[in-house]
Amino acid sequence: MKVCFRRFSFFSILLSALFVFHSPIFAQSISASSENLSGEKIVEKTMPSVVMVLTGKGDGLLDKQGLGVIVEKDGIILTAYDLVKDSTQVQVRLKNGEIYDRVDLLSFDERRNVAAIKITATDLPVAPINSEELKNGGKVFVISNSQRLNWTITDGLFSSLRLADEIPNAGKGFRVLEFSAAVLSGSSGGVLTDENGQAVGLIVSQINSGQNLNFAIPFSSVKGLANAPQKIMSFGDARSLELPQPVRPPTAIDIVNTNPEEILRNAKIFHITTNSVLISEKMMENALMKMPEFKTRELAIIKDYKNADIIINVEHQLFTWDYRLTMIDRRTKIVLVSDKVTVWDGKIASKKFAKKIVSKLKELKSTKENPKNKT
Repeated sequence: MKVCFRRFSFFSILLSALFVFHSPIFAQSISASSENLSGEKIVEKTMPSVVMVLTGKGDGLLDKQGLGVIVEKDGIILTAYDLVKDSTQVQVRLKNGEIYDRVDLLSFDERRNVAAIKITATDLPVAPINSEELKNGGKVFVISNSQRLNWTITDGLFSSLRLADEIPNAGKGFRVLEFSAAVLSGSSGGVLTDENGQAVGLIVSQINSGQNLNFAIPFSSVKGLANAPQKIMSFGDARSLELPQPVRPPTAIDIVNTNPEEILRNAKIFHITTNSVLISEKMMENALMKMPEFKTRELAIIKDYKNADIIINVEHQLFTWDYRLTMIDRRTKIVLVSDKVTVWDGKIASKKFAKKIVSKLKELKSTKENPKNKT
């Protein structure tokens, strides 16, 4: 009897464990944990293989700034052709801080706006490339760049694989990947990755649209550029090229002379904050990203407030139906916009605030273009 009881107990425990491991709740918890780590995995897998590319025209001054991706460990990099075209100086900066001032042009595809360049390094980290077709609706990430935000990650969804012929002013005779992740201005050569951190496309400025979707060239269409047997040309010494220096902190005189309208008019990068559970940062972000005008102006929302132009704060006033919006200049801490809506739901408040923000930006832009409209 004791032996039978022990066997029964062992099998009961085993069956219980199998039930737990195969239950939907357990599977969901594992999935959620993986999703939380996905951003970190993308940074670890892909970030070291993404480089900064600076170009000049021989006068020692910075002309353009963008990105590239290492596709061969012996220093071969794919980048946007319009970034290096007509340049006499090209400099490559690795994520680890190393700088290369001598760069060769190996090959280029002018139709797709992609070029292969080479530096004299070896054993470099190579981007893991996925040449398989993406599933529509799958999550994607963009590693992009601007003059102040280097190696920045944004996320979105993959939409479809399309012909460039279907996109106004994009060109003809090649395919593009259509996606919704935000692309910062100045991100020629940025990288589009799948949800596993594998590079799937190269972002080139000629086909960045002003709509709610952006486009990239599939790596499967241009990776062959790295196989060029010899270089086309060598660019000149680029030791003189430097990144713009950080802006100094504002003084009291700066704050007194600040023009709030001018700050808003020139703002490109926003950070959203809230202390309320009724209106979340994600609600506000979604509402803004759905506004076509937000994309048209190439505006971006980031997680790190230190690199933002404007801080957008949204709050719910306790025991009321009131929601409040405040827009603050990050640098001077001056309040630029203060507004309120009275509604019964945070999502509705987010949509109303998004419309107000876009309307204000449009008004300021119109005033600058047509000074007579200013009253």
